[in-house]
Amino acid sequence: MIIKDILEGVPVSQVMKKDFKSVNENLTIAKLFTDYFLHYKQDNFLVTKNKKPKGIINPSCLKKIPKSVWNKVKVKNCMLPILRTVDLKEDSFKALMKMSEERISAMPVVRKDKLVGIFDMDAIGKFLRLRIELD
Repeated sequence: MIIKDILEGVPVSQVMKKDFKSVNENLTIAKLFTDYFLHYKQDNFLVTKNKKPKGIINPSCLKKIPKSVWNKVKVKNCMLPILRTVDLKEDSFKALMKMSEERISAMPVVRKDKLVGIFDMDAIGKFLRLRIELD
């Protein structure tokens, strides 16, 4: 089985994470690390402002910031801006191809301008493993 065979025709709604944590853009990197990365089993956090997605932050973003300034630097200063969003009904393989083209590891899932999930490599990997094991 190849990835295309498994994901093609499957809506993003069946693959995405519905239970995820988002973080406020004004949170410090130090607080983000201790209260989120160490606490939740999530690699990508959506950054929000007034409950609207503004960016994504992941461990590679943190690597770029010296630990000596983590207490001063805000998430909004080092997050990756959201380049694309994905709709619940979009084909999962097409969404993965968009992520590949943009060289991003996650996209917010929106419905009528409301954030409803996150489509990321963790969710895709889990879906693929389950499908391979059960087929």
